[in-house]
Amino acid sequence: MKTKTFTKILSGILCSALTMQIGWGIKTKSVNAASVTSTETADGAIVNITGGQAYEAFDFKADSDGGIVISYTDDADNAQTYLFEKISVLNTYESVQMNIQSDITIDNLVITDGTLVGIDGNCSFTCSKINSNEWTQIIVEPGATFDCGSIEKADGARFILTNNSSVIIDSVDLSVIEYPASATSTISVLSSFTNGSDDVPGTVIADRYTNISNNGGKFTLQVGEATKEISETFSNKNPNELFDDPFSFGTVSDLYYGQDYDFSDLISVADGYDESLVYLEYSTAFGEYTTTKPTYPNTYYVHAVAPDYGTYLGKTSETQRFTISFLPLSELYPDGTTSYFTVSGIVNGKYVPGDLVLTLPDGILFGAVSSPNFDGLKNPVTLTQDEILYDDHVNEDTLVQFRRASDNATTNSNISLVSVYPDIKNLIFDQYDPDIWLYSVDDEETDLDDNHAVTGDVVKINVFDENLKEIYINGSLYESYEEGHFAPKLIAGDSFPDTEDFEPDYVTLTLSSVPGEATDYTIKAVDYAGKETSYSFTFNPNTTDADISVSVPGTIFAGDDYSVDVKTNSDGEVSLQYKDASTNTVLSTKPTSAGKYTVTATAEETDFYYETSASTSYTIIKRAPDTTVTVPDIITIDSDYAIEVATDSDGDITYQYYNKSNNTYPIKKPTTAGEYTVMVRTAETSKYYASETSVDYTISKRSPNVSLGVGTPYAGTTYSPTFYSNSDASDRAVFEYKEKNADDSKYSTTLPTAYGEYVVRVTIPETAEFAKTIVTADYRIIYLAAPQTAYVIEGQTGKNNYFISDVVLKAPTGYMISAVYGGPYTASIPYKDGITSVYLKRTSDNALTTAIQITNAPRVDKNAPSISAKTGTITPGAVMYASDFILNVSDPNLRSLKVNGEAVDLKNYKDGYTLTLNPGYGSQTYKIMAEDEAGNVTSIEFTLKAEWLKDKVIIPDVVLPLEGNESYNLGDGYWLVTRNTPEGSVTDNTVYSGNMPFYVNEGGDYTFTKVI
Repeated sequence: MKTKTFTKILSGILCSALTMQIGWGIKTKSVNAASVTSTETADGAIVNITGGQAYEAFDFKADSDGGIVISYTDDADNAQTYLFEKISVLNTYESVQMNIQSDITIDNLVITDGTLVGIDGNCSFTCSKINSNEWTQIIVEPGATFDCGSIEKADGARFILTNNSSVIIDSVDLSVIEYPASATSTISVLSSFTNGSDDVPGTVIADRYTNISNNGGKFTLQVGEATKEISETFSNKNPNELFDDPFSFGTVSDLYYGQDYDFSDLISVADGYDESLVYLEYSTAFGEYTTTKPTYPNTYYVHAVAPDYGTYLGKTSETQRFTISFLPLSELYPDGTTSYFTVSGIVNGKYVPGDLVLTLPDGILFGAVSSPNFDGLKNPVTLTQDEILYDDHVNEDTLVQFRRASDNATTNSNISLVSVYPDIKNLIFDQYDPDIWLYSVDDEETDLDDNHAVTGDVVKINVFDENLKEIYINGSLYESYEEGHFAPKLIAGDSFPDTEDFEPDYVTLTLSSVPGEATDYTIKAVDYAGKETSYSFTFNPNTTDADISVSVPGTIFAGDDYSVDVKTNSDGEVSLQYKDASTNTVLSTKPTSAGKYTVTATAEETDFYYETSASTSYTIIKRAPDTTVTVPDIITIDSDYAIEVATDSDGDITYQYYNKSNNTYPIKKPTTAGEYTVMVRTAETSKYYASETSVDYTISKRSPNVSLGVGTPYAGTTYSPTFYSNSDASDRAVFEYKEKNADDSKYSTTLPTAYGEYVVRVTIPETAEFAKTIVTADYRIIYLAAPQTAYVIEGQTGKNNYFISDVVLKAPTGYMISAVYGGPYTASIPYKDGITSVYLKRTSDNALTTAIQITNAPRVDKNAPSISAKTGTITPGAVMYASDFILNVSDPNLRSLKVNGEAVDLKNYKDGYTLTLNPGYGSQTYKIMAEDEAGNVTSIEFTLKAEWLKDKVIIPDVVLPLEGNESYNLGDGYWLVTRNTPEGSVTDNTVYSGNMPFYVNEGGDYTFTKVI
């Protein structure tokens, strides 16, 4: 800052100081010449600066070595310069002006007399403590910094800290110092900050543990990146209490290994705080905090961190401890569990032919984690023998792991398979199928493959398996292993030989051929693991005599195809020869005509059997015909009916008709009404005997064709059924009606017209040609559908869809309307409360509708709100005297009430409101206006005057509004009059005698005081 700038500031300061001296009394003091003196100490120089009568200016600069240079001009205009390596104490006397022109540090500044300190822009002045015993002003120019530990001010001293940039101070109380500052300035406080009742410009920057008090002023407080306007009054609070809490962090819980978790769900941020800024940090007992979420079993610590944001001060929550541990098996299974899973793949209690499948309870996963084929925890789990066995024994080092599927909580992976499945060591793992081979044929060794043919008398089959259980020959159990030996299981008639000596896992089977028969053999060996092997071959015997027999069915009819049954054990081709027994002639084909015959069957020679023959005799006879005659159930006069004959005979068919009414045989097929018999005969043929079959039947009168329909008529209309018949009595048909579910006795010739379901019955009389016929048809009478606009509401409309006159419901064009079904129907009907539906009749055909609901019932309000006084009727324009005047305003649909244009709150008053009006001590004209929902309005205007105005006798000691050019009456005694004006009260010193009129020239508020 330039010296001349300080002169302007100093002028104002001196004026202020002079004013202060006037208030206190004029003080005198000596004026010394400007000087600088010093004393060196171990802590630095103690420097004394003495100014002059006109505030001598001293410039402070730092030299290149960090020392402090003080320069000034003495009274003789000579430039004086002093250099100090360090200043521990700086004492100022006699009006000193300090110009800080570079970065300067002084331990202690002691102000003995008035001192002005100016800090140039981009310069800093650092001072551990300031002791001010006199008037002091420190001016921090834009860009400058004032850094001070504390300010101590003597009683009566004045301290002004003018901040246009930045102030850093350990502790400050703005209620005892003056603090003019710019809007962009900052004051940073560390230990404590106290504000007075004045607003603080700029920003107050504090630490989160700074002690802060406020005595009524307003200031902007910044802590870190958080900023908040402070205006409430309080004492000794730190920013943690003043700023809004950005979040809360719930209680964390312990976890099992594998569980997914998100503690951020426990964070609840305050309204207005950016939730994305909050994060979690984790650590072990002695580790560094990191944002990486731990997952492996251990003990961990977690806290939530929220940075400064807006009006929220940053926060780190309390640290919480939690553990991640392996899931104990007891969490998955009840205590004492010995079976952790069910096992499939075991045969006969302990044999394993292939994989083991372990199935766990629902919700539990499992796996052999030490297996090189491990592909995750599953349920069920398939373990191969390669995963279970090592060197053909159960591998006791196989490690498994369990997991809870619902939340992935997982056990340790060091659980041995045998510890949770000890029975696995008792299992026998069978890796091989049984072995079967052909050893010899008729004691000659052979090595023929499966599925081949063998010729001979005896074969030997070898069977081998370490866990051999059963041997089957052609599906029948032959050998089974029981208690250390194989026991034959032969059924009656078996000719299989006993086995030779064998070890329990080695068997030799000896099989003999069947004479004259090729036998297919399938040998199947099954072990206790369920593995099996089959071996098949064909065993051919030597040639022998064959057996043969021939037979035919007991009864053969002429013309039928029949079979000849030949039974033989030979595998040779069989031929048949037929002879006529009556002539002994060989026939070229199988006979089918009636007669006696012989058949011979011959089986030719084969590799296994010699040629052989057998014969039998049999007879072929004729068949009795099976004939059925069918006549139509209904045959009418002159109809061309057919006689249907079904027969298996191939003979000619003839018909003969018999009239049962006159016992004659007409020549032709009859067509007139009557009862008849038809005789059907079949002639004899080479296959069938002759036959006769008869059937009775009747020729009846015709039933006429009838069509009958009604359609769907509307209720109230006249209609006719649609009817047609080809009967010659159709013009005499009778029409009758009834309700659909009514008894037939309810039929009537009256045509129904009401809504409902009905039946029409038509009866056609019998004639010579046609039979009597009755036909019925169901139909419905329905209501006419209402038109889109079923009625029109007419009346004088008000507000809010109300009518303020009588209302009628008018029928649409082409219809008449009624409030009652069936009428009377008119062009319109008056609307009344309680009418919920209407009915229409179409004028063109009198069709009726059903009830039409009135969905938009008119709201009618013909009466305006009532305004009445508690004391009786109010005359518009009346002048009344009353202190409390009560009005009742009522209407079932009251909408608004205004008194002199001001609306009355009717929120809790639906049907009415009571007004209490009080004119005070004067006169008040009231205009009351009430309006209901329909827009009906009642308005009245009248004047209320205070009761004392009836006789105008002055009331003492109250403010009375008096009118100009009016006289009033004073009571007994003597009176003083005071007029109340906007500028204040004015008392007339005249004492007025009582019991006399008091004339008022100018209207206004007056107070009368009785003095005697």
